Amino acid sequence: MKARRLTRAFVLALAAVALTVGARASLAQGPMLFRQRATPAEVLVTEVRSRQAGTIAGQIAQEVEQDVTTLSLTRAVEGDLATKDDYTLAMRLYVKVGDQVQVDTAAGQDLDLGEIDPRGICVTTVTDSRGHVEQSIGATGQEDPLAKLQTEMYYRVMELPEQAISVGDTWKTSSRFEMWEGQATAEVAWRFDRIEEVDGRQVPVLVGEATITTTELSVPPKSITTDIGNGPQKLTIKEQVSELTLKETIELRWDTEKARIGQVIVQQQLDATTSQSVFTEQGTPIGAGQEITVSRQGTTETVDRAPTDEELGQMVTLALTNSIQRKDLALLRSVQAPQADLRSVEDELTKLFAEYSSLRATAKDIRFAAAGDEATVRLRLTITGRKPEARPGPDVSDVIQILDREATLSLERGKGMWLLRGVA
Repeated sequence: MKARRLTRAFVLALAAVALTVGARASLAQGPMLFRQRATPAEVLVTEVRSRQAGTIAGQIAQEVEQDVTTLSLTRAVEGDLATKDDYTLAMRLYVKVGDQVQVDTAAGQDLDLGEIDPRGICVTTVTDSRGHVEQSIGATGQEDPLAKLQTEMYYRVMELPEQAISVGDTWKTSSRFEMWEGQATAEVAWRFDRIEEVDGRQVPVLVGEATITTTELSVPPKSITTDIGNGPQKLTIKEQVSELTLKETIELRWDTEKARIGQVIVQQQLDATTSQSVFTEQGTPIGAGQEITVSRQGTTETVDRAPTDEELGQMVTLALTNSIQRKDLALLRSVQAPQADLRSVEDELTKLFAEYSSLRATAKDIRFAAAGDEATVRLRLTITGRKPEARPGPDVSDVIQILDREATLSLERGKGMWLLRGVA
């Protein structure tokens, strides 16, 4: 019975990504012009809490919970454009199907999301003051499918109106894009809904009615270790989504003093038709792939706050690993102390970039310690990669372990963040 439920019932929750736009407006009488204000070297943490419940095949209950912590660094501001690095620091995922908990990362029941795992990944965007994304760079240093998905679904639908608006005014945003092998569209009808009085402050509230649809979407494989009756086994899940519709009512409360969103509350309705196939670690299929329907409802909320010292130290660590994966040192240099000499580290990485066609770097067991204006981050750094092949086409060479050792980052306190002084 458990195997049957798993093969017909497992559907991954969509990743919630923090919205990072702001507004600057006068609450005097008359129209208001909303624009985001970007400050160089500003760091902000956003916590996203998502709770959804529904059914699979119209009868099997499903619960999905997701908590995501992201850190955003405004790396540079040039005229109307701001370059921001958004790091996913942590993610808690909980999935229950029927009476079986299939994923609970807090209890050690993790899910290997493969290419779509956002944990530890940085997405860089170049955005104008209206929230329009001019460029997006993902983990691989180019406009990869995951970065494009995040950009389209959580940034471009948030473009602010060109003109000043008054309460009751409306505007629309829409986008059509490719996502992995499928197509997707996003349309949002916005209105300046009201101005609320909150603790003596006037807060503009913007409301959007969004419809996001995808068709013929091949999701990258995921893997899970679960008990299907014969003890724990690692299973691979391959999923093809023939149609997915996500309807959302988005309510944004603007913090006019800080020129950013103070709170986001999203009511969601997800309906999908998907076909899934499950395989053992040896490649043996468990049951035949079947088409199933999924329906879920829920709420997503975001809260912004200042980062902790430990989170700022984690950002430096992720700047290193993402620089390796992108084969680009820009992220590492963005957190470098002014007097630091990292030439030997950069030379070593540059040689690595030339030798391997693709790289993956992960940091585990991160330990942060601070004393005054100095700090250290100790971690286990692992680097794997593929060597280029002589024939044309994508690399199919084996993944090689390049490095697996303890590393120590020495940091010094900068303006609002920790800066990298050395790597040992």
